[in-house]
Parts: sequence; structure tokens; C-alpha cells
Amino acid sequence: MKYALLSIVILLSAFVTQAYAITALYYFSEPGDFIGQGETVWVTPADGFDFSVSRNFDNGVAFSIDNFNDPTVPFQDRRWWYLDLAAPFDAELTVGAYEDATRFPFQEESAPGLDFSGNGRGNNTLTGRFDITEVSYGPGGDVLQFAANFEQHGEGDDPALFGQIRYNSTVAVTLPAISGTVKTANDIDICAMVLASGQFTFSCNPVGVFSLTDLPLENDGTVKRQIYADGFFPKIDILTEPGIDAVVMTRSGACPSYNTPYDAGVFPGSAGKQINISGKVLLQNSQTPICAMVLANGQYMFSCDGSGSYALNIPLDTNGQLKLQVYADGFAPTIQTFDEFQAINDVRMARAVECQ
Repeated sequence: MKYALLSIVILLSAFVTQAYAITALYYFSEPGDFIGQGETVWVTPADGFDFSVSRNFDNGVAFSIDNFNDPTVPFQDRRWWYLDLAAPFDAELTVGAYEDATRFPFQEESAPGLDFSGNGRGNNTLTGRFDITEVSYGPGGDVLQFAANFEQHGEGDDPALFGQIRYNSTVAVTLPAISGTVKTANDIDICAMVLASGQFTFSCNPVGVFSLTDLPLENDGTVKRQIYADGFFPKIDILTEPGIDAVVMTRSGACPSYNTPYDAGVFPGSAGKQINISGKVLLQNSQTPICAMVLANGQYMFSCDGSGSYALNIPLDTNGQLKLQVYADGFAPTIQTFDEFQAINDVRMARAVECQ
């Protein structure tokens, strides 16, 4: 199969940061896991949950998380969880990996201890592991900062619960991995750009396949996955847990153009020349600005300053031309070719609903 690696763009909203310091509990539970009941959960103090941390009697760290003090939550809807982590030989927990953990506080002296329970459900026996990624203690041993990721299997079963705890932490909560394929409605693989949490990859080698890992969650515990391909409408999904998805893209079809056609000249002698380009991204024939990503010959920026303006310094291609591409959610992709003599261009975008 022949294909061209397409230059594809993304929206400003794809780049996410988490507010520091983070205090949060996140977990996703596989079907069949008793503790998590197959749920995905994200809770923070902003959701009405109290996070209490202490030292357990194996010199480890214990958490209690609940919304008992939230007056807006009915009694029957209250939720709570407990987490205990401990190092072998009653050592103080430090940054590192702790393998072959068993149920706290019944673990062998040489084994790490782990126990995550809640909402009236607990395990009699369990296996698992955890990673401490950040920890600091006060002079009296109080926990000041803490970050850990853990995996727990209850009662010898295969289904797992994967969790992350943060307490005044500077370590982002992350979605471990998303992967899948990008296709047309006719099941034809597409070379596209897949972006989530500021990371991106191309579904081009092999065609249609993508994978991203360790994606920071937004403040609501989600990841926004955005997929862009030339000739297709953007595909944007909100994810709360890792998974493997078959993403079907919709062709943009015939869309009205609000831009004046331009016949770009071919000037091989200008190949590689750096030029400045600029303009605005506007709605149809109006002066309404659009926040979008503007890409030209590998350089990009966002037209999100409120005026729709963009300005880039770019290299011309082997024909002495530039390919100007603009994508925004809810709008038809706009792609035009210019030369160095047409460096100031307003880009007028059609709404997606106008396309056939």
C-alpha cells in the first residue's frame, strides 16, 4: 500500500497540565475485580473527598479517602477507600519498585505489603506490586508528599485493579496506555496523527496502528484523544481508562470554500529559504476569529490569542512552496499551497455542517 505521510494538526486543548500539588486517587478496575467492580474512579478534594495520611505499624504509609463530610452527598451515596503500603523488613518507604507484594499486614517480613479496599469490599488474600515515585517526610515522620502507582489482584484471580495515589505531589497522574487503529468506514487503514496530553504519534508504520503511553490526566481525570488526517474531519474522544480502540474517521467530503484560489509558482531555487508568513484564521466570510492550529512546512502555532492571528517563520519546500494547513474541531480542514510571493494569507474556514 502506498501512502503519503500527511502533515496533520491538533488543537490547543490537547496540551494539558495538572495543577500542583496534586492530591488525588485514580484507579481502573478490570471486569471481574472484586474491589473495583470494573469501575474507573477519579476523586480529589475538589470533589468533596477528604484524604487522610498516616504511618502504619509496619513503618509504611496508610491512606483513608472518603466523602463523609460532604453535606451534599446522601448517606447511601457515601464512598470510601483505604490503602496501605509497606516496605520489606519494616523499612521506610523510598522511591523505587516493590515487587511481589502480598496483603498488608499479613505479608512475610521480607515481602512488601499492599492492601487497597473500600466501600465494604476487601480481599482475604492478594498479590501485587507498587512503585513509589515521590515521597518526603517531616522531622517527626509525617508524610508531606507522596506518589505511588499500584497493581492488585485479589484472591489469586487474574483481573487486576490498577491505582494511583497522589498526596501534595508534583508527579502527574497518568493513563498508562492507549492504542488501536485508525480506519475509514470501509475498513481502510489511515495514516494520521494521534495526539493526547501533549504527546503524539503517527498511525503510519504500520499504517493505521497507534500507541501512546504515560499520558497525564486532565484535572477532571480524563484524557482528550484527538486524531487528525488530511481529508477527514477531526475525531476527538474523551477517555477515562486505557484501552484498545478501532477509531473510524469520517471523510470531509465536498465543503464550500471561502478562500480565494491561488496558483502557486514553482521556484526550485528558493528551496530551503526561510520566509515569514502571517494572517488570521476566520469564520467563513466574517471577521470572527477561530482558535486553531496552523501548520506550514513543519512549523506550527495556535491562532488562539482572541484575534485568530498566526505568524510563522518557515522553510520553503523543494518547489519553493509552502503548504498551509489549518484544523479546528467542528470545522472543515483547510489546506492551501502558496509561494514566497504570497506570504500573508487569511484562512477562512467552513463549518463541518456545511460539508456534504
